[in-house]
Amino acid sequence: MPYAAVNGLEMHYEEAGEGPPLLLLAGLGSDSRCWGLVLPGLGRRCRVIAPDNRGSGRTLPRNIETAIEILADDAVTLLDVLGIESVHLLGHSMGGFAALNLAARWPARVSSLILAATAPRNSVRNNLLFAGQAEALEADWDRAEWFRTFFYWIHTRKFFEDETAFRAALKLALEDPWPQTPEDFRGQVRALARYDGSRDLAAVRARTLVLTGRQDIIFSREESSEAAAAIPGAALVELEAAHAFQVEKPREFSEAVLKFIFGDSEGDET
Repeated sequence: MPYAAVNGLEMHYEEAGEGPPLLLLAGLGSDSRCWGLVLPGLGRRCRVIAPDNRGSGRTLPRNIETAIEILADDAVTLLDVLGIESVHLLGHSMGGFAALNLAARWPARVSSLILAATAPRNSVRNNLLFAGQAEALEADWDRAEWFRTFFYWIHTRKFFEDETAFRAALKLALEDPWPQTPEDFRGQVRALARYDGSRDLAAVRARTLVLTGRQDIIFSREESSEAAAAIPGAALVELEAAHAFQVEKPREFSEAVLKFIFGDSEGDET
């Protein structure tokens, strides 16, 4: 279980595979476990590094204030600790906000940028939704009901029709040995609401892929397209999935990422 001293944190991270480094930044309420289904595929070609953001997973201390810019700072410091000069950078949802901010502020550290199921800023609707989820956690809602409600927003209808997959995902969430505290979830919700990456888009210099799910209702195709249109030369790729496409479509997700990084089926980096 690797840990690194990062900006006053004891930051936990997972690592898999060999090759050019690929840093994965997780979204709201998530940690390195959210990448479990794609780590083997991505690790065939890359040295994959998946940290637990501050306020999540096994990273300590708990109940710590955060901001998107701070998450980006943490990611750069982790690269410093690991001795990595530049990295392929992939951020999902809230992790996409942090990846965008990092790429704008430290262009030399980003070999390529992948923004997955994200947008330049959060909508008013999303802010209300996430604040409501934070209030439910603080009110000590039944955890199974809380996760079911969250799943409604991030998964496709087909996911719920597969009772085995749905029950397995709910069991995994409920048996999390490192559950996020209500205070830390609230801190991430505030960080999302305060960030506007509109200006960061034009500052990105890295080759960029924007991945969007056709059925994503958290960040729609239109919102993701805004990022792709504003970043010079960015490509937009759609997956037949909802918000959590690394969970529902791990093979398609991994293939899209690796194709972008390496440029051809032989895996030669461009």
